[in-house]
Amino acid sequence: MQKMSLNGIWDFQFLEGEHSEEEYLNLSFSEMALVPGCFDADSEYFSRRGIGVYRRKFRAAGDSRIEFQGLLLRASVYVDRKKVGGTVHALHPFSVNLHFSEQEEEHELLVVVDSTYDERDSSLFHSFYDFYAYSGICRPVFLRSIPKKNILERVCITVTDLDAGEIEIRVVRSHPENQPQKAECFIDGIPMGSISLKGENFTAKFIVPNPRQWSPENPVLHTFRIQTEDDSIETAFGLRVIDWKNGILSLNGHPLKLVGYNRHDSHPNFGYAMPDSMVYADLCRIRRQGCNFIRGSHYEQSEFFLTACDRLGLLVWEEPLAWGNRESNVLDPQFCERQISQTAEMIRRDYNHPCILLWGFMNELDSHLESARPLIRRLVDTVHAEDPTRPATFATNKRKSDVCLDLVDVISLNLYPGWADEPSPVSGLPSVEPTLQEMSDFISGSSLCHKPYIISEIGASAIRGDCSGVRWSEEYQAELIEIAVLHALRNPRCSGISLWQFCDTKTYIQGRARARPRGFNDKGLLDEYRRPKLAWRKMTEIMRKFQEEKRSKEQP
Repeated sequence: MQKMSLNGIWDFQFLEGEHSEEEYLNLSFSEMALVPGCFDADSEYFSRRGIGVYRRKFRAAGDSRIEFQGLLLRASVYVDRKKVGGTVHALHPFSVNLHFSEQEEEHELLVVVDSTYDERDSSLFHSFYDFYAYSGICRPVFLRSIPKKNILERVCITVTDLDAGEIEIRVVRSHPENQPQKAECFIDGIPMGSISLKGENFTAKFIVPNPRQWSPENPVLHTFRIQTEDDSIETAFGLRVIDWKNGILSLNGHPLKLVGYNRHDSHPNFGYAMPDSMVYADLCRIRRQGCNFIRGSHYEQSEFFLTACDRLGLLVWEEPLAWGNRESNVLDPQFCERQISQTAEMIRRDYNHPCILLWGFMNELDSHLESARPLIRRLVDTVHAEDPTRPATFATNKRKSDVCLDLVDVISLNLYPGWADEPSPVSGLPSVEPTLQEMSDFISGSSLCHKPYIISEIGASAIRGDCSGVRWSEEYQAELIEIAVLHALRNPRCSGISLWQFCDTKTYIQGRARARPRGFNDKGLLDEYRRPKLAWRKMTEIMRKFQEEKRSKEQP
């Protein structure tokens, strides 16, 4: 399928209050906005909730598809004054299929983006979420021409024999003809012969020429290309296998020790439309520090982000949009179906990225209640059905009271000793190590002992420049981080740690902002402009020593 970018400067108008579809279609535009971009980031519309209307012209002929890689919070899409689709899934890719005449003509695309909160239980983005809801068409938009028949929708690649370099490809087609269709296959540009595609799903096995395994230390990628008379797909993949038996999380047969960060794809000047160069700089900075792990919190990551992690050797936990959802949410049938669908679609889309280690979902829901079990069970079943090669997890802050831990493959604990645990018999920094050890002992001594576990969040807020040594200071944060990271590195039962968080991010600006100075979540080891705090320097020192010790042990 031929692909054309629709990114650039669009006509734009911001509206407040209620408006009709007729008003959108007959709107007189007086402004412009950049796509990708967030119209309320670093602008006069910051903190204002309303409707952002985008318009542009494009030329197309025949069957076509407009692909949106992500926007928020919700949107309706119109082409030539007719509604053709939309989405209620923030930061989740979606597309609309279009049918034009065979003669190329000019068409009008109108996208109505709603930034108002929908507080119904079925909604996927609530005002209580602890990250700011920037709005707009924040990720790229593309126009594709679609072949008339035998569309190759996607190719999923699974490693079936790591040592031999054997892979199984599964080709998913739309509208296949009854007759088999010939397809030519290539690996790393080397012809692998032809196959005869049959039905909507077709599988075949190949041996990769000159196979090289993918790992964080050696992130080697191979490419697979399939081409028919009408269509073609090319995808990168990595030769690697993940295992999670006997309490150990491993890659290619080697136990993993994950060390890294939770990271929001956010910046105060760009919102969720960070330039690729800035995203790449973040990832390189994490990798140079010696870390190997990023949790993409708390929504699906961009194609650029995942591709960069493939190349850099950064392992990724990816999860769809959710945060702190309540019992009323998990009891809402529409909310549950939306969680299931966005999880399944995320896995299908990102299956081939070797960097993805864990599929997650539903951060910090009310998993201490029995009412949460049906949705968690369905989500785990969805992960296993779509991808049995990777483990399923969710981050819990319910500790020993969580009643859903038996359902997941990897236990992930959000722990805030020395920060959010106050008041307690042991407070402040002295509470950190005992709390971490207590949870490790709990898992090891219970029916959960066969499951790997990671510390999925831990940290403390620090105002950059506060050198008082007490809570909210850079020194306090640095000392807490040091205790937590050294515990994870030294505890053989712990598979890893992801610190909360990489950099400060915008969050509440009203109400709960009284617990968030400046309206930021200040637990970043860098501030929002990526300027380091003392904890970042301490983390760099810890990782340097860890890598030196690791290398010395590996030397004969």
